[in-house]
Amino acid sequence: MQPMKGSYLLLCALVVAGTAFAQGQASGPGRATASVQGRVAKDPGGEPVKKALIEMIAENQNEGGDYTAVTGGDGSFRVEGVAPGR
Repeated sequence: MQPMKGSYLLLCALVVAGTAFAQGQASGPGRATASVQGRVAKDPGGEPVKKALIEMIAENQNEGGDYTAVTGGDGSFRVEGVAPGR
């Protein structure tokens, strides 16, 4: 299977946008968590990407965790319990 460059770029944009969303939802240091959700699609055409691995890796491993999800048949994913941070 050949890598899909367009899908990779879209996925990166989703993860960056999702991380920013997670940061914006936190209220109080270390208390609140957020969820990140999105959809991975092929470019061009918008066909959903099934079974894509989504990884969010904390910039500072001492303060944040790593999160993973796998897209469903419609290309959607959701990561729960995301701690605030970068």
